Amino acid sequence: MLVAVAGVWLVVRGGGSHSLWGDLFLIAGGVAWAAYNVAGAGGFVLLSLSEVDRWSVPSAANLLRIAFLAGLCSVAGFCWTTTGFGGWRRVSR
Repeated sequence: MLVAVAGVWLVVRGGGSHSLWGDLFLIAGGVAWAAYNVAGAGGFVLLSLSEVDRWSVPSAANLLRIAFLAGLCSVAGFCWTTTGFGGWRRVSR
């Protein structure tokens, strides 16, 4: 997160002009975040295998809850956040 924040600061500090270092920091932050998510998912899968004897097929109601969380909270939230950031303007110094 700190690397990504540093990248944003480097990109926008000159009134919106781009800098190579800022772009590289943003990319590095994204790569680190992706690695964190992959490692977390791998750990989740490994730990869930210890409970394989207690697994069951989810009910229809639980499948709807999962779809709601995936669709509204994750996808729509991401889209609304990125759209909202586009409307922000730089505060004058």
